[in-house]
Amino acid sequence: MNNEISHFGFIASVFIAGFFGLSLGSFLNVIIYRLPRKESIVFPGSHCTHCDSPILYRDNIPVAGFILLRGKCRACRTPISWRYPLVEAVTGCMVIVLFTLNGFTLNFAADTALAAILLAAAMIDLKHMIIPNRLTYPGTLIAAGLSFRWGLDGIVRGIQGGLVGIFILSIMYYIGKLMFKKESMGMGDIKLAFVIGVFVGPFWCLIALVLAILVGGIFGIIQLATGKKNIAQEVPFGPFLATGGFCVLFFKSQIIYLIEQYLKML
Repeated sequence: MNNEISHFGFIASVFIAGFFGLSLGSFLNVIIYRLPRKESIVFPGSHCTHCDSPILYRDNIPVAGFILLRGKCRACRTPISWRYPLVEAVTGCMVIVLFTLNGFTLNFAADTALAAILLAAAMIDLKHMIIPNRLTYPGTLIAAGLSFRWGLDGIVRGIQGGLVGIFILSIMYYIGKLMFKKESMGMGDIKLAFVIGVFVGPFWCLIALVLAILVGGIFGIIQLATGKKNIAQEVPFGPFLATGGFCVLFFKSQIIYLIEQYLKML
């Protein structure tokens, strides 16, 4: 009987986490659309970006609203971007996974906050080639606040992680500037690396940035080899930073295992 209650409680908690994740994804859509345009994320309320008609509460249900409206605005019938339900669904799945890894703990809160910031940064950078200060500055404050859960050690860990992020991305910034005779990386990337470092500490920040640089390098080589990009074209680095951060959030144990196996080979 107790096992059945425990099992039911876990399933209920997963549903709660999923609902919270979908709602968070809906809020991220607001951030992704409005921050690059320097608009308030509070006022006005949700509205169609084409005709400005307010979105009804029943139409604003994450994912379900898009399906019920058949992907079109109720007022003007303008197609709604697939980005909206996609961000909501992805965020919902991420929150469920983070819950199963951490439970409803402060670690869950920290990992969820970082995942949300990374997803928003990646989506904004893909479209606008910027990572707004209005995202990274509050992200730093949230990371610093959550680092208190480990007391003074958490503060020191966060500072060290942030410095690692700035150091590595600054080196990449100046190497790119020397190689290409122009800025190959924006300050927004460096600030996002700092945020990642404050959240995860020096070791995992190093791992996240190494993975970001590796994935970004492979992507760049493929793009050059296939002729889709030339060496003079800019490529947003935010999505690669997000990839490195997601790997650290979701695959810590696997990364540790691979590192241990590599060290055994030395």
